[in-house]
Amino acid sequence: MENEELMNCMSTLTEKPEKCRQLLCKAKTVLTKKKIQVPF
Repeated sequence: MENEELMNCMSTLTEKPEKCRQLLCKAKTVLTKKKIQVPF
């Protein structure tokens, strides 16, 4: 998972929620497995 890609996605989340929802969900799962706290 690219952090830059995730940040770009989060910045456009309010504009295109459907497009980013799946990516955010996947990223959160990956980060949680790595014991990293996520702010969303």
